[in-house]
Amino acid sequence: MRTGSSQKLSFELGISSILLVILLMLPVYSAAESIPWEFSGQYDAMIHQPHRIAMTNDGNFCISEPRRNRVRVLSMENRIVANILVNRPLAIGVTVDNLILIGHDQQVDAYNLDGSRVYSLGIGANEFEMPNDIAVSRTGDIFVTDCKGHRVKVYDRDGNRIFSFGESGYEAGQFYFPSGIALNSDESEIFVADQANARIQVFDIEGNFLREFGQITYEVDNVGVFEETFSRPQAVEVDNLDRVYVSDLTQNNVQVLTSDGEFLNFISVNEQNEMLFSLPMDMTFHGKELLVTSTLGSKIQVFTIADLPEIIDPPAQDPTELPNIYSLQQNYPNPFNPGTTISFTLGDAGAAQLVVWNILGQKVVTLVDRDLSAGPHLVHWNGRSSTGMGVSNGCYIYTLDVSNTSGNMVFSKNRKMILLK
Repeated sequence: MRTGSSQKLSFELGISSILLVILLMLPVYSAAESIPWEFSGQYDAMIHQPHRIAMTNDGNFCISEPRRNRVRVLSMENRIVANILVNRPLAIGVTVDNLILIGHDQQVDAYNLDGSRVYSLGIGANEFEMPNDIAVSRTGDIFVTDCKGHRVKVYDRDGNRIFSFGESGYEAGQFYFPSGIALNSDESEIFVADQANARIQVFDIEGNFLREFGQITYEVDNVGVFEETFSRPQAVEVDNLDRVYVSDLTQNNVQVLTSDGEFLNFISVNEQNEMLFSLPMDMTFHGKELLVTSTLGSKIQVFTIADLPEIIDPPAQDPTELPNIYSLQQNYPNPFNPGTTISFTLGDAGAAQLVVWNILGQKVVTLVDRDLSAGPHLVHWNGRSSTGMGVSNGCYIYTLDVSNTSGNMVFSKNRKMILLK
């Protein structure tokens, strides 16, 4: 990292020349103001034009290679762990159960390492127009950008669609070819690279628009003009200090910003002032290391972010040893308008029924009525009845009943929630 210094000009220059010199002499952010990073190495063997990248739960990384019609899983020691053959894979992610999510054609499927398909998101074929990137929460929910569909779709850990948000356009909350997606450290916010609108948009976990950054708007002679921080933002990642990393295909760099969009640093050139990237398509974190796919360079470049705190994950437990805990959490937000999220946990796999009732005991809508796996689940209610009509203000009761595989009731609980418009 280099810090520029001011020099006194001892000769006269024209106005345009002075501006040019000033621009060239602008300092690179000092270490105190920016992100301390260094180039740590790269993977370039056995890799061909990588597109997306994701870390598996056991410390390997997987990359999609659409021109080779495969997803390749590699160890950090650059050893091939698996090859999954799929037609032109683009989006890639990893479930909490360590299945590889692969977006290809117009669908997203979950695969084992042996290449066997386990399930599909939503209806399977034609669920998407073009799945581009995938983020997975710690509770197992799956967030997918549908690039040509101009929206984000959200699924539970079993592949059932919960809700979607966004539409084609350039207004706040609208997308034009959304690309990368990431969650912040406490998973309360969703960051989306809105590629053709040259911005990052931020939403709450229910898909409600919060803010955007990447475009500075001002007026010249009463005419609105905007400058772009980004040219073609492709990928977005958030570290455990909630700093935002954005890769730009046109600028061939990675920008680091605060979660509100304040610029912190560039990752773009090495100490010899040589450009590091050639189409930085995607990024992922592995501890303190940021892995970036350089598509035209056919390599994965690794950068150490020195000030990131060490986060040690607890040792994995055998599912057979986990306690059989059932719970129904208070919805959030509460009161709510127009929608809210209900989370619950099943101690064992079983038949679950989640129903919303009004205070007269009349059924409003059934949110869940199917077999579910053990573990946490999250369901979004949009505040509408089973007929699709919005419900009125007031108190509502939601109940969760769970039966085991023998048909015996093993858990039943209810809670109150308030719709306040």
